[in-house]
Amino acid sequence: MASTQSLVTDLQKLGLRSGMTLLVLSMWPSSVSSSPQTLLDALLDVLGPTGTLMVPTFTYTSVDPPPPAPMLAEAATQRAPASVFRIRSTPADIQLVGPLPELVRNRPKVKRSHHPVFSFSAIGPNAALLTHAAPFHFPFGSESPLAHLHRLNGELLLLNTDQRSNLLIHLAEVWAEVPYLVSTLRVKVGRERWRTMRGKPGCSEGFVKIEPLLRQARLIRYGEIGSLPAQRMNVRAVVSMAVALLKGAPDALLCDSPTCAFCQLARRCTQKPHPLPPRPHIELF
Repeated sequence: MASTQSLVTDLQKLGLRSGMTLLVLSMWPSSVSSSPQTLLDALLDVLGPTGTLMVPTFTYTSVDPPPPAPMLAEAATQRAPASVFRIRSTPADIQLVGPLPELVRNRPKVKRSHHPVFSFSAIGPNAALLTHAAPFHFPFGSESPLAHLHRLNGELLLLNTDQRSNLLIHLAEVWAEVPYLVSTLRVKVGRERWRTMRGKPGCSEGFVKIEPLLRQARLIRYGEIGSLPAQRMNVRAVVSMAVALLKGAPDALLCDSPTCAFCQLARRCTQKPHPLPPRPHIELF
């Protein structure tokens, strides 16, 4: 089993160091020898008391989407009813974000953003800034924890996953003003209260298309943490590359699956003609 010290060495080889503000996006296979707790101990050791660790602590327990079309009526009645998000007690969904975020959420002095679906948790000096006043609409856009991470010139670690998990590209979609950010989500916010969230992030299967560009620009540092593949990137560099790409071609990071309803609709949105602004009236003297 990998020790904390061996993981510390691996993280340092990847360029992580004391004082960094780091977002970790990870998936944890059951076959790996080390534990998520060992990884967390190693991350906190490397970042030190002046560093900050942030993870996604997402949960869909407050969401009430309609059941999928193939679901039978009797199966639909067995779905757990939506519950109100509680910042201190609602656990992260490990099926969505892996086991590491739930360990972080349960740490002493952790800070968690209050978004009922797309919350983040952080430990360290910048934790309060990263998680403060997260917006309900466009949860990965301006004033989100991701935007604060960008302002702090943070770093991103992808562990045992790839660009499909890269939440920073959703931030780039907002800043590039792609025309397909129209999805909504119905969220329970009180005992009998619901709100419709605008700017729900969509499909990320096409995000893998940006990796060759990031690699060619030498913006990714590859390595291994224990036995797991890892990628480290600078947040500002990744977002700048993605924004430039999407401004030139808004459909560049949509997936190509003919069965993906989101990307098929999004691609049609990008192909709609945008009329020129009306010609200004000019007075002739």
